[in-house]
Amino acid sequence: IRKADALLIVSPEYNGSYPGVLKNAIDYLRPEFARKTIGLSTVSAGGFGGINCLGHLQHLFLSLGAVVVSTNFPVSKVQDTFDDKGLLDPSVEKRADRFIDDLLWFTEAFVTQRAKTSSHS
Repeated sequence: IRKADALLIVSPEYNGSYPGVLKNAIDYLRPEFARKTIGLSTVSAGGFGGINCLGHLQHLFLSLGAVVVSTNFPVSKVQDTFDDKGLLDPSVEKRADRFIDDLLWFTEAFVTQRAKTSSHS
């Protein structure tokens, strides 16, 4: 994680938030998230795509000093969207492409800025 330019966090919604095991991992790795670009994707079996989980994760990573990409990728009714062979709902692909494009844009911007900052030190 320390050497990564960005992180993509994918989480199911669990009791209206993120799972405890994910919180434990984030707490353990806490210093690694400062100034790290974070893309968030959440999934749920219900119709809201883990939106509660998404809000909690945004707040958590912002409080750790991470840069959370404003475009996110919630996936509702995940059981109807993917199966063991892949994507069932082709409309999801367009949203996924935009999400990844934005994550890459922010990642490149922050990598460039880090390089400028470190060269002035």
